Amino acid sequence: MTPLQRLTARGWPAPLLPVLGGAWLLVLASNLLGDSQPFIALGVAAWALSWTGSGAALPWLAIAASLWLPWRSASRLAHRGVQTLAIALAFTVFLGAGSALNEWVLKPALAVPRPSVVALAKAGALAEGAEAFYALPSATERRARLNAVLAAAGVTVGPADARVRGEWGAMIGYSFPSGHAFASMLFATLCAGLALLLRPPGWRVALWGLPLWAVAVCWSRPIIGVHTPIDVSVGSAQGLFFGLVGLWATRAALRRLGASFRDTEGRDERA
Repeated sequence: MTPLQRLTARGWPAPLLPVLGGAWLLVLASNLLGDSQPFIALGVAAWALSWTGSGAALPWLAIAASLWLPWRSASRLAHRGVQTLAIALAFTVFLGAGSALNEWVLKPALAVPRPSVVALAKAGALAEGAEAFYALPSATERRARLNAVLAAAGVTVGPADARVRGEWGAMIGYSFPSGHAFASMLFATLCAGLALLLRPPGWRVALWGLPLWAVAVCWSRPIIGVHTPIDVSVGSAQGLFFGLVGLWATRAALRRLGASFRDTEGRDERA
């Protein structure tokens, strides 16, 4: 019996592993972008994709997934409700903890400036330079300074589309690693893994579609100029790790709640 077969026999969603491995390789391929300027026509589409991996959209996606995933794993409505709460808690804990680690620990410690800020400094629009910009004492001051620079520069510096320029003005924190890449890959890993275990309606779409969506979110960030490919490569690797840990923990909790898992041959495993 192969390691993948042993994992499957224990109710672990082993087929997810090659899917996620392939997705991460696609994220690594973003390093082929080099200078993102030739892709500027994709800016609006990339901005829209980027938004789906932001803090404005992901909580709603997590709520929808929490309601959808237990659809077939419990026959009683009350039991399904308990499983829904357990899955929602998993999304909250792992997305929240990982995002906090990124924003409050890793990014300030590594202090890598965003490529958008560096580009403005190199063009002379941000006269004080990237280092002095990040030395401003508050997020409010940095946001005001960055938006004032973008308004004064007009369309001669930075992206022409107003929505992408707005994203440049909103990204006032450090760059490495990418929070969008982390969050989208974590959500895709956890949601696709649970879909493979619980088999709600449309689970195959989640298994294949969500990792590809996470890859698209990762690529969108360098295309609009607010992250480098290295940022999204490392951020997505973080998301994979936290997502697999979250999947293991959530699976254990659902087993205690009596969820039904299926292996790749369609046999049910009752906890």
